[in-house]
Amino acid sequence: MRRPCFCKNKLNAYFTVELAMIFPIVLLVIVTIIHLAFMMYGRTIMAQDSYILGLRGAILSKDDPAAYTNSSLDAYIGNYYLGNEKPKSSQINVDSKDKVIKVVLSSKTYHGGTKFENINPFINWIYNQGFEVSYERPVEKIRLFKRVYDIGKIGVSKIKEN
Repeated sequence: MRRPCFCKNKLNAYFTVELAMIFPIVLLVIVTIIHLAFMMYGRTIMAQDSYILGLRGAILSKDDPAAYTNSSLDAYIGNYYLGNEKPKSSQINVDSKDKVIKVVLSSKTYHGGTKFENINPFINWIYNQGFEVSYERPVEKIRLFKRVYDIGKIGVSKIKEN
């Protein structure tokens, strides 16, 4: 008489149990990587925008670069911040003595499905990105050099005449 074998039925269920234990961890890792990718993308775009805003403020505004940068912030920043809030200006400093403009933008990443406090206690990830742009006005330096050169040329020609 042949004994029934239950091994096949028992072995089929082990994969389901392992998948039920491992799948939530794998899903959590994948979702975390996606959220981090959104945040890194936003930080990269914010770094570029803060540099360009500081550079435009330095070049296009001779009187008050901070006011120009603040006024052109909304017009310049577009809607290409995927998965992130549109950045706001958290700090714009102008140091006239060292000729440096510092632009810092801040934003946050949305986490739509994780608003429950037991899943994600932080709800949003807030991050800042900024750049310091030093500016020199080369046109003014060239003009100054040309004036000094012309005065020196006149002085040398007068010395040769005497």
